[in-house]
Amino acid sequence: MPPSQAVECEAALKANPNDLELRCKMLGYFMSNRFIDPVGLQKFHEHVLFTISNFPHNKIAGSHYARYDLAIDDRAYYEQAKCIWQNHLASNPDDTIIIKHAAEFFAASDKELSAALELKLQSRS
Repeated sequence: MPPSQAVECEAALKANPNDLELRCKMLGYFMSNRFIDPVGLQKFHEHVLFTISNFPHNKIAGSHYARYDLAIDDRAYYEQAKCIWQNHLASNPDDTIIIKHAAEFFAASDKELSAALELKLQSRS
């Protein structure tokens, strides 16, 4: 996506922040641009936090598009995301979709937590 189109998408998201299709496009765009652009890095963090806060049931929330790499991404954002997932898990302890997406989110950053969530899923099947 060219930067001019990204600007248009960002403007459209301000008008309709729950437009999941646009949100997904922007996650993909900023996921790759976060490596070369400090503004892209900030936008990536914002989109990840919004997505997992508001769409934990959507597969994008558990995908690699909404994951932090602790070698690149700010630990403070990761901790915010972790808190959001923990709140979802506490509020929805039997929701297998949320458990699955949280396990996927933590797969690279907290293998122990991810494995515990996977075990919880297996015990439900």
